[in-house]
Amino acid sequence: MPLRLHNPTNDSHIEDLEARLADHLRRTPINPWNPGCRSAQVRALTDVVRAMDRGFVSPELAARLYADVRIDGFCFDRWLDEMRDEGVYVDVTQRLAA
Repeated sequence: MPLRLHNPTNDSHIEDLEARLADHLRRTPINPWNPGCRSAQVRALTDVVRAMDRGFVSPELAARLYADVRIDGFCFDRWLDEMRDEGVYVDVTQRLAA
């Protein structure tokens, strides 16, 4: 289902996502060969959501990309549902009707 940001100028959902991802990744063992990989992973995953916000990536593709990464305790679909419930994202059909 196509989604759009209710307020495209507000990045608070990205900040929320970064904080959640960083928190979950802090609980995973660090790679001694690449200690910066956590921050790079957070950046890459938030870039997926930024691409989704711009319409370059569908929510379904974003969910598949997050599923491939598998961050213990984090569920992209649950996060997206929370953002929908909070009004951050709206269905395109709802937005057109409004």
